[in-house]
Amino acid sequence: MLRPLGPGMMQQIQQRCSQCSGTGYATPMSDRCNTCGGTCLVAEKKVFEVHIEKVRHHALMVLRSLLTNHNA
Repeated sequence: MLRPLGPGMMQQIQQRCSQCSGTGYATPMSDRCNTCGGTCLVAEKKVFEVHIEKVRHHALMVLRSLLTNHNA
């Protein structure tokens, strides 16, 4: 965005897009639903059941860490 400062002087300012908030994608008003409000994301909890056969302790700890970080 360019803003005039005075005669012959301009200032260039960077700011986030007001329509997409910097995401690069804006859902048209006609396509927005009441659940997500146009963000295209809905928060929901899911339970995953994982069967692990004979793994090393380190591999199990890595898997637990990944699942914990994903649910945070």
